[in-house]
Amino acid sequence: MLRNIKLLNRQIIIILIFIFAFIIANADFTKNTTNSFSGKPPFLLPQNINGWVGQNLKIAEKSHIFEIMSPKDLILRIYKKSNFDDEINLALVLADNKKKIHDPQICYKLQGFKFIDTKKIKLAPDLPVNFIKTKRKNKEYLFIYWYTDLNNNFATRTEFWSEIIFKKLTGKSIKTYGIVILYTPVKNTENLKKFALKVNKILFNQIGNNYNDKR
Repeated sequence: MLRNIKLLNRQIIIILIFIFAFIIANADFTKNTTNSFSGKPPFLLPQNINGWVGQNLKIAEKSHIFEIMSPKDLILRIYKKSNFDDEINLALVLADNKKKIHDPQICYKLQGFKFIDTKKIKLAPDLPVNFIKTKRKNKEYLFIYWYTDLNNNFATRTEFWSEIIFKKLTGKSIKTYGIVILYTPVKNTENLKKFALKVNKILFNQIGNNYNDKR
């Protein structure tokens, strides 16, 4: 009987831990966010990155996307290089609320992309990313995306939210809730990797992090 009581107590503790974690994970962290980028994202990322010239994509003012975020949270661009036919598509979100960060695999599936192969790789010691082969209209594309709080980068939402929860519990400030999404035709893969490394460096340099680029 004593053994059954101990087992029951252990189960209760586990349930309480899960409930607590759920509450924290779904709490509004806005007050702990020290996002210094409000109104500035268009200036965060240069129009020219290693010879790739970016053009902003216009989104209709009545777009559903602005029901969850404001224009200042989002950059959408297509980067092109004069001697390349292929382009690099970029979506960057730096926001002050976790509700503005969503799984890109859901959004892009709705745009007609079929996700064929997904894996997690490290482009650099500080840059774990999702490396995903997709297909749309019989053309293959490669996606690279990662989450960031501009202190650290994370390949998965689980890792990202775990870091946010830890900071919340320990009273540490959260600089931003961010996600970087890049994609290009598969044959442009190597350029996409280099572009991702450069974007990561630019973002970290913007906030004065001690970023030592050895690549």
